[in-house]
Amino acid sequence: MITPVSIDKIIEELDSNKIYEKQVIKEKITKEITINFAQTATPYIAFLTEGVCVTYLDSPFDHQRRILEILVDKAILGLEMITKEEMVCPKFTQIQKGATVFFFELEYLLNYLSIRPSFSEFLIKYIVESEKRISRRLFTLSNFSRRKKVLSAFIELIEESGIEREGEWFVLPYGIKSKDLTNFCNVDKSFFYKMMKEFFLKGILQYTEDRRMKLNKKKLQAEMLSD
Repeated sequence: MITPVSIDKIIEELDSNKIYEKQVIKEKITKEITINFAQTATPYIAFLTEGVCVTYLDSPFDHQRRILEILVDKAILGLEMITKEEMVCPKFTQIQKGATVFFFELEYLLNYLSIRPSFSEFLIKYIVESEKRISRRLFTLSNFSRRKKVLSAFIELIEESGIEREGEWFVLPYGIKSKDLTNFCNVDKSFFYKMMKEFFLKGILQYTEDRRMKLNKKKLQAEMLSD
């Protein structure tokens, strides 16, 4: 039986076949770190297996963060090292405390992909989907009203991030901070909290016993259509 290609399978195989320790480095993040993969001394990309990270552009023009993605578990970081995409603003990856990440030396990974077509195909599909998500994000940031930015951001987070589900509710993990959600929605802090109050009163937002946010996707979508 052929095992389907997955992030876990790629990690397992590359880790078991490495020649040098530095080719694959597993790290449990004990303190929040921010990485610009384009400026690391040794080129790496990374696989997030557990936890939360945020990718953002740091605009030199208006000194604002433009959050592109909030990723939860099973994600690939530093894809710009493969795509060689040119960006006007520096791209950063903020990995939250408690996450588990495997760093792969870029040369080792690319050489391995050349002999494993199924891994290459998996990575190409992942890159295409990632670029589609980022294109939608940039369109939303540029064209939607403040209210629609918040609604669409939460719907996207639910659909794309693979977060925990409880029936009709989707529970946000601890690592997603309010400031990151505010920046992800691209609205000011006061408007964001105004929307959270409205969501709570309308039964779109609730809180778990351990104070994590949980959201009702169907009600969010209904609000988006009626707005």
